Amino acid sequence: MKFPYTCIFIICLLCAFSATAQVCSLTISGKVMDDNGSLPGATIAIKGTTQVTATDADGNFRLVGICQGSVTLQISYIGFQTKEYRLNLRRDEQLSIQLQADAKQLGEVVLRVSRVGNTPVQSISVLEMQDLEKTRGQSLGEALKIIPGLNSIQTGPTISKPVIHGLHSNRIVIYNAGVRQEGQQWGSEHAPEIDPFIANRIIVVKGAASVMYGADALGGVILVEPEHLHYGDGTTGNLYMLGLTNGRQGIVSGNLEGSPFKNFRMRFQGTLREAGNARTPNYFLANTGIKEANAALIMGYQKERFKTEFYGSVFTSKIGIFQGSHIGNLTELRQVFERGEPFLQPGFTYAIERPNQDVTHFILKSESHYVFDGLGKLCLQYAWQQNKRSEFDLHKPFNDSLAALNKPQLAFDLTTQTLDILLEHNPIGRINGKIGVNGIFQQNFYDGRFLIPFFDSYAAGAYIIERLNTQKWDFEVGLRADYKYMVTTLRENNQIINPDFNFSSVSGTLGATHRLNEKTSLQATVARAWRAPSINELFTDGVHHGSASYEKGDRNLKEEQAFNFTTGINYQSERFSVDAGMYLNFIDDYIYLKPLPDPVLSLRGAFPAFEYTQVDARFFGGDFTSKIKLIGNLDLISKFSFVRAKNTETNIFLELIPADKLSNTLSLELRDTKTFTNTSLEFTGTWVGKQNLVNEASDFVPPPAAYALFNVDINSTVQLGKQSVLFGFSVQNLFNTRYRDYLNRFRYFADDTGINAAFKLQIPFGKSNN
Repeated sequence: MKFPYTCIFIICLLCAFSATAQVCSLTISGKVMDDNGSLPGATIAIKGTTQVTATDADGNFRLVGICQGSVTLQISYIGFQTKEYRLNLRRDEQLSIQLQADAKQLGEVVLRVSRVGNTPVQSISVLEMQDLEKTRGQSLGEALKIIPGLNSIQTGPTISKPVIHGLHSNRIVIYNAGVRQEGQQWGSEHAPEIDPFIANRIIVVKGAASVMYGADALGGVILVEPEHLHYGDGTTGNLYMLGLTNGRQGIVSGNLEGSPFKNFRMRFQGTLREAGNARTPNYFLANTGIKEANAALIMGYQKERFKTEFYGSVFTSKIGIFQGSHIGNLTELRQVFERGEPFLQPGFTYAIERPNQDVTHFILKSESHYVFDGLGKLCLQYAWQQNKRSEFDLHKPFNDSLAALNKPQLAFDLTTQTLDILLEHNPIGRINGKIGVNGIFQQNFYDGRFLIPFFDSYAAGAYIIERLNTQKWDFEVGLRADYKYMVTTLRENNQIINPDFNFSSVSGTLGATHRLNEKTSLQATVARAWRAPSINELFTDGVHHGSASYEKGDRNLKEEQAFNFTTGINYQSERFSVDAGMYLNFIDDYIYLKPLPDPVLSLRGAFPAFEYTQVDARFFGGDFTSKIKLIGNLDLISKFSFVRAKNTETNIFLELIPADKLSNTLSLELRDTKTFTNTSLEFTGTWVGKQNLVNEASDFVPPPAAYALFNVDINSTVQLGKQSVLFGFSVQNLFNTRYRDYLNRFRYFADDTGINAAFKLQIPFGKSNN
């Protein structure tokens, strides 16, 4: 294939270009921060010129090729006051820049085409702290739905998985506190085990990002980032309390950070959550409660060029599975499809009965880096994860002695170890970049009935990413090679067999950003990515009680091969901003769950049936965001996204693809008073269309009708003496609209949830000396 060789050629060409002498050779570098830590994506420009750059995920920036003399730096970031620095350059300068929040600006989702941290030159979205405050109480998948191009595939009201540009599950890589999240993603009913309260910022990379983050990232990457430790002598913390009416849910979360001694810092965070049966506009959903208890500890030490941190977390949850999705026979299953309502409609309870899931996820991580003269920063990270999942069917075993033990019908134990070594080398002229290697080792054991086999998996990868920055252009080239070996153990025809699999391929990316002027930039990226079939796609054979479906795998599946093209434009002025992007994604041998024409009847009941199959597919779509200042502090924010996915072999649209979505938000920032500050009111209307681009006969019931939902959100900071308290009140589905979402696997059986009011309280305390 010519693509990898082209990447190598371009890297060599850029290196040769960087060796040419520059008349203006001075450098300005530094870090941009606010009171909570570093700011990614902040814009740093030399006033009166076209020289501009953006900060990475750690808030660092670098401007090169600057001439001697007087220059004025202009630093800007949405939601913060613009700052200017006047310098008389005689040598290289290194700065530390602090920005102050601007209460008059909207803390909305930041969408811009820029480089953030380790991400490629492509479209990204950032949910900052002020955005996350508005989504407290929601799962990760639900919180991300406010970003254009993102949806969630649901299994009832308690389980949600992110969808980026129509791709989900094993095609989305999630990094939790810098660790690649690895759990049993053997179906849509296995949501990522992540506590959203751990996040200070969430970064979403849209489109293939396999070079930096490894094979599987065909759809994109989600980076859930905790707040950086503040190395100082002060003690700080936050207490969150939330109450939500639907499910009568209560949440308490808090964190405490301090420094026992110099150069050392630590933070503890914990969350408790409990909810009972969720309610649709007309009835309760039986057995849809949830209980969570989560905790995390981060400790760090830094001195001069050395820094090391340890992170440990535990996530525990017990999730009820909607009992109305488990039907005894085919006749009753068809009756539910026709009736449009579940037979079982109980009242409210916090009790969680069968079927349910009991999940525990542990993470331990050690990360260190050292800055070497003449070389750069060398980073080393080791992480260990264990994901333990028990699944209880609706009915206990028919054998009374086995039933008395109350053991799960399925129990998984997945252990993952990862090792990452990364060198961020010093700039070579105008080129900066990184070289890295990583490895993953996994072991999976199960107990109970068969769904997937035992397996050991070994994977290794090596990559290089180089960036060239000029006054008007940013170029990036990346190349990666991966190898994966997996050996399984299962019983077949009364014999133990060990099918094994070898997968290998290369990934590459070529991207560019062009700044037309201070307000407008253009971006384009071409990427090649691939993904090996996962264990469930190869071997699953049985009923998934969590999703109330029968699924069958195919061990002859091949690797997916993807070619991704994205382009976008970004314009920002004082009164108007717009971010628009388009993408075209070709995936050869795309693996997906195809509905079978007839349900399956088992000893446990009747279930819709699906099988994994491969086709050549094409995904095409776009995301659009605009913000207009109407009058005073009243803004109108509009978002629109669409995706079209076809089987190119038959020219037929694919199933389980998000419908078109449009939302409009009126946002009003009120003037500060002595008591109330940072007060905002938002009214949002969201329209989701009917998924007409699918063959209705290919599914068990036709796609649901289009629907419109309305939400209200009010937030304010109240000064009570010397204590600041953040209050929030929101209402989701304000008019208690009855609807069903096409991506909800339980839409066959029941409506989605109705009105949900949330009361939020945050109490910050302590003071940092930083």
